[in-house]
Amino acid sequence: MWLNSASSITYPTTFDGPERKVFITGGAYFEVAHNAKKPFKVSFNDQLVEVLGTHFN
Repeated sequence: MWLNSASSITYPTTFDGPERKVFITGGAYFEVAHNAKKPFKVSFNDQLVEVLGTHFN
């Protein structure tokens, strides 16, 4: 993961629950490991993106 300047990210120290969820402000690039049982969710600007594994900006 890379953060753009003036961006921030908030996430738990471990992803113990049924999902991997992070909260960002600004912009970020993610490389997410595939895990169909634990989707990766990004919350930003009142939107939610969910992926199982990919690279995205």
